[in-house]
Amino acid sequence: MEINFKEDKSTWDKFVDTSPHRSVFVKTIFLDSLGVKYDLVTCNEKGNILAGTVILFDEDGNPRRSIHKFTQYQGLVLADNSFMPRIHSRISHDFEVVEFFIGELVKEYKRFYLCQHWRFNDLRPFQWYNYHEPENGTFRLQLRYTALLSKETYGNFDKFVSELRLSRRVEYKKAKEKLTINSIVDEIVLDRLHDELFKRQGIERGPDESRLV
Repeated sequence: MEINFKEDKSTWDKFVDTSPHRSVFVKTIFLDSLGVKYDLVTCNEKGNILAGTVILFDEDGNPRRSIHKFTQYQGLVLADNSFMPRIHSRISHDFEVVEFFIGELVKEYKRFYLCQHWRFNDLRPFQWYNYHEPENGTFRLQLRYTALLSKETYGNFDKFVSELRLSRRVEYKKAKEKLTINSIVDEIVLDRLHDELFKRQGIERGPDESRLV
């Protein structure tokens, strides 16, 4: 396996489109909109990309040590290996790739921040990194879980509402009588609502936040 720390944007986007960890947050059209420097790093074998990640930099030119505003899922992106016949083979393969990849990332960047996609299932390569030699550096992990609500369980929305607790059903009935939902394309409205949300919490937005919205 080999590492490319300056992957081509077009090649990167094509890889992301086929990954189970794809999201708009790792597409170059979104990354370019942030107005910050970033590296596209890939792990390759025999001309095939096995994994990749985005490393965002702060204003001082150092890899960010926290999440960028309005972004998430900028972590390791793995290639789709669903073609492998056995699940144990897929798990072992991904483990080997991630273990090698993060070892090379540490050599290049020393410190960096990753936010993993909710479909990323195995954090052991991060947990076990320098496990027996913690003095050489370990990853600081914050494990969070995303709840998924399956629409197939309920069949339709009315069935879903009927199984909510009473207080939620009352709230929904009141809202349904007063509120309407419309689709608009107006970033000014979104920016205003975001500003009002912050003001209710006693927080003043910075110019970068308004610009990104």
